[in-house]
Amino acid sequence: MIKRHFAAILCLMLAATSLRAQEVRRAFVNMPDSILPTLTKVNRADCIDFLDSKMRALVKNRFDQQSEMTCLSEDYIAMQLSPMHVFEMKLLPTSDTTHVICTVQTVRSGAWDSRLKFYTSSWEPLDGEGFIGLPTQTDFLPDTIPAEVADTLSTPWESLRAEADILLMRASLADSTRVLTFGYTTPDYMSKKSGALIAPLLKRNAVRYEWKDGKFVRE
Repeated sequence: MIKRHFAAILCLMLAATSLRAQEVRRAFVNMPDSILPTLTKVNRADCIDFLDSKMRALVKNRFDQQSEMTCLSEDYIAMQLSPMHVFEMKLLPTSDTTHVICTVQTVRSGAWDSRLKFYTSSWEPLDGEGFIGLPTQTDFLPDTIPAEVADTLSTPWESLRAEADILLMRASLADSTRVLTFGYTTPDYMSKKSGALIAPLLKRNAVRYEWKDGKFVRE
């Protein structure tokens, strides 16, 4: 009796996994071109077919350049669209039967920076404020530092902090867990000297969130 019960539970788990895998594939292929103009619908379908065939998922995109699908799991997809552009998407459950789509587009222009968006399963935009409270500059950069540390700097702390005037972060979704990480990339935008001085003085280099009860909760 116990064995039959365990087998039934296992079958249900496998069925749910298979369903999620089909959903993430279907969502990616049916994604509106306006969200990811680099790839055609044929490009997106080809990438999945290539990985299913144990081949490298390289396609020639709309700009006659190569893009590659680097990961395809039951609820996550990652694309290296170009050396300076990365796309990620993940299905996140809001109940036993519904989910939202989270996308991260990361580009590099001096420093990596990401944009996070949420959609319904039919790609209707959702207000991201209901799903996450994003990190701020103060999560990474202290307002002041100890006087004994400031005295060792070749550039005044006030000048360094003023140079870090733009909040830049690289967000990364996890393929096998429901974790979202924000890394602080503002030092890469600063001058090489200033970035090297400020990096060891940060409060932290990354902020992590976990998806719980239909939203990202900060760890």
